[in-house]
Amino acid sequence: MGQSLLQNGLSRRGKVTTIVRKNPEFWLSKINRNRERDVETREVLAQFGWTVLRFWEHQVADDIVDAIVSTVTHARGF
Repeated sequence: MGQSLLQNGLSRRGKVTTIVRKNPEFWLSKINRNRERDVETREVLAQFGWTVLRFWEHQVADDIVDAIVSTVTHARGF
C-alpha cells in the first residue's frame, strides 16, 4: 500500500471567493474539470490500495506534517 500526497492551489479548485472577470466561461470550465479530475485521481489511487492525502496551499505546514505522520504510523500498525 502506498501514500499519495496531493497539494492543491485554491484558485484552480474554485476555493477563492473572487470570480475571475476575464473569460469566466474558460475559468469555470477549468475549475470544474480540475474538481472532476481530483475525484477521478482519488478513485484510481484508492483502487490500487493507495491512501490519498490532499492538502491546500493555505494549510499550516505543521498540520500537514502531523497528518502525514499519523497516516503513515496508522498504515504501519504502530
